Amino acid sequence: MTILPNRCLLNVSACLLLIASLDVAAQGLVPLRNWAVPQASGVARPSAIGTLGDASGPGIFIPFTPCRMVDTRGGGVWTGSYGPPALAGSSARSFPMTSASGPCPGIPTGAAAISLNITVVNTAGPGFIMIYPQGGAVPTVSTLNYNAGQVLGNAAIVPMSATGGITVVAGVSGTDLILDVNGYFISGPTRLNDWEMFSLVGSYPGVLFSVENDYVGLDGIGRAGLFTSRTDVGDSAALMGHAFADAGVTRGVTGRNRSITDNACGVSGEAVGSGMVFGVIGRTSSSASSAAGVLGIAGNPVYPNNAIASTVGVLGTNTTGSGVLGKSSTGRPVQGSRVDATTGLAITTGILGYTASIGVYAFGDMAASGTKSFIEPHPTDASRQIAFVALEGPEAGTYFRGRGRFVGKSAVIPVPEEFRLVTEEEGLTVQITPIGAVASVGVMSVDLQQIVVGSTRDVEFSYIVHGVRKNYGQYEPIQKNTVFVPAGPDAKMDPFPAHIQRRLVDLGIYKADGSVNLETAETMGWAQTWREEAAAEQAAAAKAAAERAVLQDGLRR
Repeated sequence: MTILPNRCLLNVSACLLLIASLDVAAQGLVPLRNWAVPQASGVARPSAIGTLGDASGPGIFIPFTPCRMVDTRGGGVWTGSYGPPALAGSSARSFPMTSASGPCPGIPTGAAAISLNITVVNTAGPGFIMIYPQGGAVPTVSTLNYNAGQVLGNAAIVPMSATGGITVVAGVSGTDLILDVNGYFISGPTRLNDWEMFSLVGSYPGVLFSVENDYVGLDGIGRAGLFTSRTDVGDSAALMGHAFADAGVTRGVTGRNRSITDNACGVSGEAVGSGMVFGVIGRTSSSASSAAGVLGIAGNPVYPNNAIASTVGVLGTNTTGSGVLGKSSTGRPVQGSRVDATTGLAITTGILGYTASIGVYAFGDMAASGTKSFIEPHPTDASRQIAFVALEGPEAGTYFRGRGRFVGKSAVIPVPEEFRLVTEEEGLTVQITPIGAVASVGVMSVDLQQIVVGSTRDVEFSYIVHGVRKNYGQYEPIQKNTVFVPAGPDAKMDPFPAHIQRRLVDLGIYKADGSVNLETAETMGWAQTWREEAAAEQAAAAKAAAERAVLQDGLRR
């Protein structure tokens, strides 16, 4: 017995292959067995009888357990359209193949062709069998030829009519007919039965499955393939790519584009739903440095292994332009958030292109290993620029300044509303500078409503008032190290300024070559944290591997 592979991709050309010739003494004994579906590669074979001319176009074969559809000898379920009488000589008889009430339900309406094993029994004399779609043209070749008293079988791929019927002609002499089916072919938008699937598995030195479409529609768009998922719940995907190899430069999905027209792309993702939907999702379970859920490359950039200290969701590289570019007219072009590992809620967030006037906004503190500056071009020299460094100190300071005049040796400095709203009540300091003459000045009273100052002369003066930002009065400038802790035992030192790098080496956090000083890591407890994180990642990876194994096993069955 030949076992049929669980999945095949065949051209429905109805190439007929003679696979069995039985001469059985007991005419009633015709066992139901599986058989190899005839190959339809177009290559002639010595045992091939011929082809049916009206079977054309590609199709996918959906196999199932062999089932006996027709037996004109009668008995059991073979009655009505599927049972007696026997075929009369030189007469035609049609059989419905897609009926839900027939002996072999499950062949969907719209199936293009069916895989049959045709057997003749109780042959009355010499004759032949021709089989073709109901209502179609009669073929010029026979499926099998027989003589009196023979039992003969032949496998065939037979196209069906639009209503799912086939017609059989017994030429010259009559015979009983047995039709066994072990699968069907779909071509075009044919709906599979519930809980059915098809897949392609093979070993080929190149592309296993290729789709090409040269047609361009009226909308100017050409589409080579369409995958649609209509489920309303669950983690569904219209197109999913899996690369199961444990080594090598494998890819789950590859998109390439050779167009020179603007806005062309290798892979396009679009989300049109109203919920929290995504055009493209990239994930990685790797813990290796520089691993990324999505890798974007422009040109031929060089990105060393220590380009980043740990895994990232999106890694973009470019030798000349932007590695990652986000644009939005109303939303947030680029946003990054640190989230709580348990709740998933954002702890801190940084946004690029926050509003029309704010380029960078942080929900939380901002820090830098260098200075914080504003830069503008020199007004008269194109070769130079002006860079002012932000004032720094051990507190979150606020200030306002201005000028006034003493009248009657007294003056009131009003506190601006914007300063009052963001400044602590305690901790205000005031500096008064007389202008035009020497005078003794002093602060008579100070609060967030007004500041009263006095002088020995009625002169003009300048003032500056300092405060501490509200809710930041207890700010501690010397803190626990969280910024300069390595991300893992294999991390490389980030590209800090040279004096910061030297200090990290002197502290024993990193070695001179930029690698992690593991002795310090053990002493500080960082190594134990890394081990716990690695164990959690390994457990997650093992779970993901088990899920992939189940999926892979399912695809290969």
